[in-house]
Amino acid sequence: MHSNITETSNKQKSCSTPVCILEPDGRIQSYNIAFSDFLKRDTGSIIGRSCREVLNCTKEDVHQCPLAQIKTKPEKHPISIRRSIGSIKENAEPVFNDSGNISAVLLSFPTNTATSYIGSDLIKLQRLETVAQAAGGIVHDLNNILMCVNSEVCLLKKKLEELSVTYDTHETMTSLLSVISRGYGLTHQLLKLSKGQKPETRPTAIGAIITEAVHFSLIGSQIKSKVEISEDLMPVQINSDQVFQIVSNLVINARHATNPNNGSHVMVTADNLSKEETRRLDLKSGKYIRISIKDSGHGIPRPQIDHIFEPFFTTKPDGTGLGLSLVSLIVKELSGHITVESIVGKGSTFTVYLPALDLNVP
Repeated sequence: MHSNITETSNKQKSCSTPVCILEPDGRIQSYNIAFSDFLKRDTGSIIGRSCREVLNCTKEDVHQCPLAQIKTKPEKHPISIRRSIGSIKENAEPVFNDSGNISAVLLSFPTNTATSYIGSDLIKLQRLETVAQAAGGIVHDLNNILMCVNSEVCLLKKKLEELSVTYDTHETMTSLLSVISRGYGLTHQLLKLSKGQKPETRPTAIGAIITEAVHFSLIGSQIKSKVEISEDLMPVQINSDQVFQIVSNLVINARHATNPNNGSHVMVTADNLSKEETRRLDLKSGKYIRISIKDSGHGIPRPQIDHIFEPFFTTKPDGTGLGLSLVSLIVKELSGHITVESIVGKGSTFTVYLPALDLNVP
């Protein structure tokens, strides 16, 4: 066991194995270059952040956490953990001060683990690049189709107005045009993504968009829905089409998981997150809103939950495996967080946390 933090820090810097030093509470104190390569992303702001957040730990990971085990039994703990980033091996070793108390924890990852993690990361990246390349051509053609549909619907709406048709029919046509407009927004967004561009964002009040997305996603279904939007819901720096994508994909996912013949329902809520909840969830400091989509469907088996946000992973014969991965991608781009809780036979709850703005937006 290491006897002091200075000796540990010197060994960490010269070590070729990915290593980081943690505070006793799990916050990252320092790390070496190999650890940066291990994560394969910008590590400039991880000092002081929780290792759980940096390593994308799930709630299930906490029960196996080597840091927690060290607090119970202060000795070296080699362990293999199935994290959300994959199955990895970790060595956790306590560092003691002169008083014999734990002053830090040395967390290291064997080279073979780092290689396998990086390899897995590259495979996912290559698959996403393939999707981006294909999206450009597909979206171009889809956009042309939407233009034709939009022209026909506008012409039909005009003729119905001339014939003084009922209000319900007029409202249906207006709703249809709104859906087509959303389609335009999504195709433009996909074209930007295929070129490596990010969508333009602005402070947005998202309550009405959530309601619209739920309505759109359940058209033609017998599944009942209930939407509860907090009156003081804070705005978000976001593109309105991103809100629509997040909610519609999650609600459609819930729709596919439920049986309309047994009274199944979908519950959608949106509210502001309290400071206490933000701390408990280990989110970055700041204000957040929470969007929850809860269904009473068949639920997700535990082994599948680890993969549902991976591109192309699906359990449906006609599924694409892109809906949830797209939601996860958008949420991460917005510096948000998404979780899922599920009980087989009872249903699932997807919860999205997005950074909020403390201002009024009409």
